[in-house]
Amino acid sequence: MKYSTHNSRSIYLRFDKSVMHGQIPTYRFVIPAAVYDPFLPENKGFCNQETPRYFDSGVQPQGCLPAGMLDIGRTKSGSPPVYLSGVHFYQSPPQIYQNFTGFQHPDNSDASYLDIEPYTGVIVSAFAASQINIGMS
Repeated sequence: MKYSTHNSRSIYLRFDKSVMHGQIPTYRFVIPAAVYDPFLPENKGFCNQETPRYFDSGVQPQGCLPAGMLDIGRTKSGSPPVYLSGVHFYQSPPQIYQNFTGFQHPDNSDASYLDIEPYTGVIVSAFAASQINIGMS
């Protein structure tokens, strides 16, 4: 587990699969969807009762954002409605990205990952991307 200043919270990675980079075998680690699931008890501490409701309770529990989204504005002066999500709302429910024209179902190409050589622990490849969203009422 690591505290991510970019996400304003702790995150962890989980083994996903083995990947070859030329002749170099690596293990791919990704951020599991559970990290951003507001319905899980371990994530309730990242909710805030002042969070505005944008979606129904089946998608957005009271005081939380929908899965795949983090409130990064409340850590800033004035608490602006600024939310971090995966690219194309990766790991968010369909009700989120279906509200935007041109958005397709996100796929694994939008996932952040680390490819680590298993014997030395050297990072051979990495990809991290996120999307900044502004809440509007």
